Amino acid sequence: MANISKVLNDKVIPIIMKFVNTRAITAMKNGMLYPIPFIIVGAIFLILGQFPYKPIASYFTSVGLDSIL
Repeated sequence: MANISKVLNDKVIPIIMKFVNTRAITAMKNGMLYPIPFIIVGAIFLILGQFPYKPIASYFTSVGLDSIL
């Protein structure tokens, strides 16, 4: 097991890191990384707005949260 780890650390990781550190890959990584919090928040509001479980959806309506969401 230690031999596999050594081979990975000595041979494979440097090749992968050369690829990952290129400008194009860094730009794609940053381009996908920054909008993720907005996507997660938007998904939460979409789930709450059209909640798939009827008893909870009717609770949201009775409390008045349906107009907010």
